[in-house]
Amino acid sequence: MAKPLDFVRSEAGQYPQAEKAFLFGDHEVFRVKKKVYVWLGEGEAPGSTYVSVKLKDTQGMALSLPFVKPAEYGMAKWGWVSAEFPKGKFPESLVREWIRESYRHTAPKKLIALLEGGATAAAKKKAKTKR
Repeated sequence: MAKPLDFVRSEAGQYPQAEKAFLFGDHEVFRVKKKVYVWLGEGEAPGSTYVSVKLKDTQGMALSLPFVKPAEYGMAKWGWVSAEFPKGKFPESLVREWIRESYRHTAPKKLIALLEGGATAAAKKKAKTKR
């Protein structure tokens, strides 16, 4: 099992045009087209991991978990949640799905199409219109 922050970095960085950045000097994020889809870092408790993602579809379900709360600064109204996972209790499959959902709610449709194999369909459609 990878270290939680390394896992988040690996998952978040695999998407089309994903870029790692630091906002406000020390807040590590992943973004696409300058729009953030993952905030990450060490949590407040020793050894814990912090992740914040945009979950428009599953926000309610996520908020029912004991380690999840609405994101601060009014971001919750757009679906953002924050989770702090205690040391040794990092659910990789859940975080993977959250990152995927957050990217899909942030990235442009053209990039999402790349994930779904729609790039080839879009290219075929473009070729047909040129005829």
